[in-house]
Amino acid sequence: MERIRGKLKSIAEAEGIRMDDDALLLVARRGDGSLRDAQSIFDQVIALCGTDVTYVAILEALHIVDQDAYFRVTDLIMSQDAAGALALVDDLFTRGHDIREFLGGVTEHLRNLMLAKTTGNTSLLEVSDLYRKRYMEEAKKFSVSDLLRYQRFVGTTESGIRWSTQPRFRLEADMVQLVTLPRAAEIGEVLSGLDELKKKDLAESPPASRGIAQLHGTTSPRAGPDSAADSPFGLPPRGSLGSPAPASAPPAETASASAAAAGPPAAALQSPTNSSSVSPTPANAPPAVARPFNSSKPAPAAQKPASGASKSAPAISEREVQSRWQEFLTAVRQRKISLGTVMDGTWLGGVTGNSVRIGCRTEFEQSSIERNREMLAGLFGDLFHVRLRIEGVYDPQHAPAGPVEQAPAAPSEDHPIIAALKRELGAEPL
Repeated sequence: MERIRGKLKSIAEAEGIRMDDDALLLVARRGDGSLRDAQSIFDQVIALCGTDVTYVAILEALHIVDQDAYFRVTDLIMSQDAAGALALVDDLFTRGHDIREFLGGVTEHLRNLMLAKTTGNTSLLEVSDLYRKRYMEEAKKFSVSDLLRYQRFVGTTESGIRWSTQPRFRLEADMVQLVTLPRAAEIGEVLSGLDELKKKDLAESPPASRGIAQLHGTTSPRAGPDSAADSPFGLPPRGSLGSPAPASAPPAETASASAAAAGPPAAALQSPTNSSSVSPTPANAPPAVARPFNSSKPAPAAQKPASGASKSAPAISEREVQSRWQEFLTAVRQRKISLGTVMDGTWLGGVTGNSVRIGCRTEFEQSSIERNREMLAGLFGDLFHVRLRIEGVYDPQHAPAGPVEQAPAAPSEDHPIIAALKRELGAEPL
């Protein structure tokens, strides 16, 4: 930036144009790092302002927002003056300034404050010496976290206002929100606040003996028959959940203990040789688990089903699947028409355990079912609300009687298209 300003200064001196350093720096900054753009702006300024150019004249000629307006923004943030923010937006629109140029200037202004706050100097700032001192004084009023938050907020406003149909309304709302943002709390302040809370809790905590008793789950002096009623929602008081059980057993446990002393149940005394006379357990009934009569005695083993009982009962009956088999084929055809056409010649082979067997006349039908097994299982589950495994079985010997496909009916000879084919082309029916 200094090199561009020096080049412009040498051009001005060669052409006899008087321009102060602040004006030269402003033209160099408008070039945005490009000497060619800076020279083009320099020519525009000479054409508009003549040979005697000042900083204020350039601001008015190019409608540039003054640097003081950006310091006004940070002053509004410090005072949280929402009315002043609205007045600033009104002044910008009255003077005809570009909103996006203003927001870009605010972002650069916050960046300058952050650099001055972080580095402690103004060597990285591209401003005049007058503003360098002002930035150092202004940076002391803000923290780095606040400056970063403000910069992100203005960046969001700048990107969102580009697509807004009412840019002034958006700018007014965001400026009011910017100047009223709460200040970020420093970590040291938060930690000191936590230390004060800990000290306050320690000062108001009960004696150590009472705390140790509560940790071990002992009953408090208020525990009693009415302690649950005193607690909110009828819950037992703290510490009662982990208390040991009373020494005296309830009547139900006493009765069960006496029943256990009388002897094992009659079913357990039966001889193993008479197990065939016992009626088999139904296949769909859950296994019966014996309940222990006393904690000192092991529970008897669960009664095993008879040898004739089925090991795994099907989740759905074959009759139900057969009754809705055509619906299943229709669902397959709707999902994948090629697979539905292949499965037109298949049949329900049976439902065993957790699988559904589909009979196939050809190996091609079987391979098609195996390739689409997951899709068929999903369609079956959607229709019957049960997830079973689909298996294709090549079994042409047990295929149902009747042809797989019916031959299409011969077209009528009276049809006009057929008559035209016979007449014009000499076609004959096969």
